[in-house]
Amino acid sequence: MALLIFIGVWIFVGLGEATFGEAFVVTLILTGLFTGLGTLLRHPGRSLLLILLLVLNCGGSS
Repeated sequence: MALLIFIGVWIFVGLGEATFGEAFVVTLILTGLFTGLGTLLRHPGRSLLLILLLVLNCGGSS
């Protein structure tokens, strides 16, 4: 997982599309989404709770 985050940040920064901080946040979000989708397929009940918490957290921060 950490390797995926590192590669994602490196690609975003290398392309000049984002600063290191922006790329790190975007990569964390994308990694979290893919991990969440995998968890959703295995444990639907627990994943719905996690998705609800994520939505509430994102809504509060914007």
